[in-house]
Amino acid sequence: IGVSGIGKTTCIQAAAGLCGGVLEAEEPYRKIIPVVIVSCPFNCSFRSLCSQILSKVDECLGTAYFRKSQKSTMNAEQVMQMACQVANLYIGVLVIDEIQMIVESKSGSQLYRMVLQLVNSSGISVLMCGTPECIPFFGQNPQMARRTAGLQYGAMPYGEEFREFAGILFSYQYVRNRAELTDGILEWIYEHSGAIPASIMALVHDAQEIAILGGKEELGILALNEAYERRIKMLHPYITPNIRIKKKYAPAGEQPAGFRGSGTAAAPDKGSI
Repeated sequence: IGVSGIGKTTCIQAAAGLCGGVLEAEEPYRKIIPVVIVSCPFNCSFRSLCSQILSKVDECLGTAYFRKSQKSTMNAEQVMQMACQVANLYIGVLVIDEIQMIVESKSGSQLYRMVLQLVNSSGISVLMCGTPECIPFFGQNPQMARRTAGLQYGAMPYGEEFREFAGILFSYQYVRNRAELTDGILEWIYEHSGAIPASIMALVHDAQEIAILGGKEELGILALNEAYERRIKMLHPYITPNIRIKKKYAPAGEQPAGFRGSGTAAAPDKGSI
């Protein structure tokens, strides 16, 4: 469980890639897919989830389970039994991403019971990944709570880990005038990104784009602030910076918009809000 933009899906995909491709066992002979990643259906239909599982297996092994499951003679119960059998034969770990969908749908409880039956029937391991919205759902009764590991990840704390991450991003500069990652810039990025990796990457990327298109060719506070105001405006309700742009962060002879000569931040005009 982790907040949006923290890199849950990317991390799972990278970990799945380390497991390699399809494995072949000799006694008895069978092909095993180490990790299968599917997304929770938007309508929480357990038939849609089973179809995703069968489709992924077909994609890896060249089988035709999905086509067979779409026959008019196959009802939902039969499709689920087929998915359980296929999972037992070919899947090592099943990952269900975007599991928070079960909270927003009336069919969420039904889908969760289907996942429990899949685990009990096939014996495979199931990893569910989602945002904190699903915490109340899994904690509503002991049966659900005891089947969850409860691992939760939030925003990065301001420390060496964050500094190292920002330093790696700043090494990818495509502007003519290379900027150094100062403590002032580091603090500004932390406060204006919510310490969410996806927001940090968006700020650094868009700031460079703005600097190049504007002809300034420098990744500084001015370009970062413009990216914050123009490119991630929809995220402002979820980010509450505790520091403001200071005059000392700006290049000589330049000041960010909204600053007076004394260096004290002026109240933004209505047009800039």
